[in-house]
Amino acid sequence: MNFTFIIAASGTDISPVFAYLATIAVALIAVSLLLIKLRQSLIIGYFLCGAVMTNSGLPELIGMNPNEGFVSHLSEIGVILLMFTLGIEFSISELKHLSRIVVKGGIPQVLLTVGIVTLIAINLGASPSLAAVFGVCIALSSTAVSLKAFSDLGIVHCPSARSALGIALFQDVFVIGFMVALPLIAGQGTELNHAGFILLKLSVFTGVMFLLGKYIIPKTLGLVAATRSRELFTLTVLALCTGVAFLAHVLGLSLALGAFVAGLVVSESIYSHRVLNDILPFKDLFLTIFFLSIGMLIEVEHVLQHWWKIILFVILVFLGKGLILFWRGRAMKLSPKHALICAASLAGTGEFSLVLLTYGMSLFEMSEPLTQIFITSTALMMAFTPSLMKGMIRLADLLGWKQHETFEMQKEKVEDSLATLDSLHDHGVICGFGPVGQAIHKAFCEWGIPSVITDLNAHTIKRVNQEGHLALFADASHAESQMMLRMDRARVVAITFPDHEMVTKTITEIRHHYPEVIIIARAKFASNVEKLYNAGATEVVLDETEVGKAIVSTAFESYQINDLQ
Repeated sequence: MNFTFIIAASGTDISPVFAYLATIAVALIAVSLLLIKLRQSLIIGYFLCGAVMTNSGLPELIGMNPNEGFVSHLSEIGVILLMFTLGIEFSISELKHLSRIVVKGGIPQVLLTVGIVTLIAINLGASPSLAAVFGVCIALSSTAVSLKAFSDLGIVHCPSARSALGIALFQDVFVIGFMVALPLIAGQGTELNHAGFILLKLSVFTGVMFLLGKYIIPKTLGLVAATRSRELFTLTVLALCTGVAFLAHVLGLSLALGAFVAGLVVSESIYSHRVLNDILPFKDLFLTIFFLSIGMLIEVEHVLQHWWKIILFVILVFLGKGLILFWRGRAMKLSPKHALICAASLAGTGEFSLVLLTYGMSLFEMSEPLTQIFITSTALMMAFTPSLMKGMIRLADLLGWKQHETFEMQKEKVEDSLATLDSLHDHGVICGFGPVGQAIHKAFCEWGIPSVITDLNAHTIKRVNQEGHLALFADASHAESQMMLRMDRARVVAITFPDHEMVTKTITEIRHHYPEVIIIARAKFASNVEKLYNAGATEVVLDETEVGKAIVSTAFESYQINDLQ
């Protein structure tokens, strides 16, 4: 009996795609809860679910053709959204600081890895072109896994994370250029003007993005933000990300590159935090599907036949590539501990390795066992990278390697901390910057209390930032915004806007995630006071009471009555 028969018997016409997604979601939750209990990386569970789903015959059981590539199409969205958020988190000015990492770390690592692997593959009987493909595949690392691991470890802004990102970005740019040139390498693109045509398309894309970033995108986001519609703003963000990625694809460039450039353009605007806030849930969802899709490529039969080759391949890549990365990390003046963490984060192969391998399969003849060994090894390396990073941190601690930074890194960190949220501790969060919020901010400044402002009025945020104060265009009721505002390290959260429903929602969300923080809320009417206390407010200030005090004070002053007691 299969699901198709059950669905038909129930008299309900359900798409096999829906049944497949429902089954995957339930399986992912069950496996994830088990792995969390065992304190293992969730990525392992995603790969396992994908492999089990494919090899158990579930797609055919529910009437779905596994060769249609439905899940792989969804997973591609995950990579696009990842690159988009990556571009938002790193502004163009910050990318200038990565030039040193690219020159001292990225270029030597890629060229040395490609060279060594290519020579080994040629000696094993591969053609020079095919050997170069494998060399580039192994030189690439997983940006998705390394960034997620750094985030889970809470060290996103440490020197090892920045260095890893700089090297990973160069790898991504390198593979894009390599894939463009691959038909020429394979002997299928013999036109003399091929390279010039590629440069022309790249120039057109750069020019279009410059015009969009300067004249169109900021104004569009401003108009949408002025509507105060969360749904419209989220839709605009998705349209921006996918639209620019599609433009890059039309010009023969990478979807991932287009999404990254779109993120870079947004990063220069005041709306970057709000955009990041809206896009993160979608990114997490589709990245999960991406990891699942990799697991679906694994065929258990080949794994059982060649298991020892897979293990040997994983060990050799981790060791060889890790040593090269550690060497380049030290060349970039990283401390031994940071160099070790950076090497561990990028020692394995990654998602673009599989993309390049798939593209190479269309140009070269590759044996099925070799392809399965590479796919399975890549899945294993991506799955165990977080655990490897944790292990290297423990090893560095056992060896007594301090997590010190060079003078140049300390200087950059101090300069950056003046304009970022990472330096905030025991600070106040001011939600809303009307007259009440401005009064609180003025008092905080006079008392020397650090604070951060959040508001949904773009003009207000621009003005406050220009005045040298820290302010974000973000919705304080969203969990992602609360993380950006560093509420886990805040002393007080002051909610100053009068909308009762919005105040209640914000208090509830903050109290759920941060039970220790002090929440001071504003109530417009006396009937709302008890409701706000029930929602989790520490203290509620009633507008009517304060207005009454002010009127009484003014009346007494009119009669020159000084003793108000």
